[in-house]
Amino acid sequence: KFDLQTELRPFVAQSPSGEPSFLNYAAKAAGIPNRRILSFDIVLYDAAPAGYAGLHDEFLSSPHLDDCEMAYALTAGAVSEDAADHSFVAFVYDHEECGSASDRGAQSGVFEALLERLCGKLGYSREDLFRTMARSVIFSADMAHAAHPSYPQTGDPDTKVRLNRGPVLKLNANQSYATSASGSAYFKKLCTESGIPYQEYVNRSTIRGGRTIGPMLSAKSGMIAVDIGNPLLAMHSAREFGGTEDLYHMRRLFSAFF
Repeated sequence: KFDLQTELRPFVAQSPSGEPSFLNYAAKAAGIPNRRILSFDIVLYDAAPAGYAGLHDEFLSSPHLDDCEMAYALTAGAVSEDAADHSFVAFVYDHEECGSASDRGAQSGVFEALLERLCGKLGYSREDLFRTMARSVIFSADMAHAAHPSYPQTGDPDTKVRLNRGPVLKLNANQSYATSASGSAYFKKLCTESGIPYQEYVNRSTIRGGRTIGPMLSAKSGMIAVDIGNPLLAMHSAREFGGTEDLYHMRRLFSAFF
């Protein structure tokens, strides 16, 4: 194991003169004087570009596939010409990996407030909003763990998720995922009617899995939620590993959903 404090310290620049070279660099990049920088949010990440991998370019190797891949798929699906002409809302929340408790995280009131304000501007009442929400479905899209051939002991033997086999429906009896029987049926019917392959995932009984924002959004809104995602290897590593066909299928799924 690494000691995050002492063994993963970043080297950003070398400044023999002792000047604040990073602030100078940031100010130059922003086109402003150094003195105008009062504070900043800075996170280090792998800046190497994404790329294809595999003999037939069937894999994607990239930072941040979790969860930028889902953000891209839902955005591309929403603006596709195949999307239906009816109302839908797409949210891309921040801070999911650290609890979602922020002004732009899923625990905030942005979702409910925005829907209510939109309905008000369009001349609909709160009762109309609640009725609409009761007839609506949430797709909570977060990447899913694929079965790793080198670590078969980490997955459930009966639900082995593979790369390039289609989007994944995630289920958990302890409500780490929001998928219910009705939500599962909706997802499967949509995939079948659209000719989209899909897989199902459950955690190994002896290994506790992660959570998504699906249960949180479903509990706050009273809407049916379905937890889905694309299969991924090396999740949360500096470079993650996914399938190119899965991204294509997920984009089609969101287009059909919208």
